[in-house]
Amino acid sequence: MRFKPKIWRAAIVLLAVLIAGKLEAGDIVQLDKLSISIIYDNTTPEKGFFRSLYLLYFQRILPLIGSFFSKHHNAYTYLPESVLKFPTPVEFSKIMRQAGFENIRFKQMTFGIVTLFIGTKP
Repeated sequence: MRFKPKIWRAAIVLLAVLIAGKLEAGDIVQLDKLSISIIYDNTTPEKGFFRSLYLLYFQRILPLIGSFFSKHHNAYTYLPESVLKFPTPVEFSKIMRQAGFENIRFKQMTFGIVTLFIGTKP
């Protein structure tokens, strides 16, 4: 999926604001009479060797290392469990559409570990 130049520029500006700590992912921002929602969230790689490697690290190694340092095993199993329950990008795009968003686009990054979702509301 390709982003339209206007949406791309808005996404870059909003991500810069997000990184600066002025905005949280999922906030809806009014820009040129167009509401834009940017959601940048952890997702699970969909297929291939990297998915297997990621799941091994995320489900086995990360909780083990985390519990070693914190002595709270549950704190380091919550994140993998919640990320694995997050819908696939296609499913989440459908959820956004049901919530009234249009022009929904997503871009998987870092081999699918994170995904940027952008949608507009007129």
